[in-house]
Amino acid sequence: MVHSKNEAHRIKLFNLGIIERNPAEHEFHQAVQEFTGSVMPNAKYSLEKALKAFSSSKDE
Repeated sequence: MVHSKNEAHRIKLFNLGIIERNPAEHEFHQAVQEFTGSVMPNAKYSLEKALKAFSSSKDE
């Protein structure tokens, strides 16, 4: 999938945030990177929605 520079930058920032919050979870980092690389550029998924979904799942 081809990303614009802005999309690629947003994906990179999101993934860096995941790594900062979960530093020892290397397999999780890989899974999130694969997910964000394929889903985040789509119009129905925004960074804000992804962050909200992630935050909600951590609270459970």
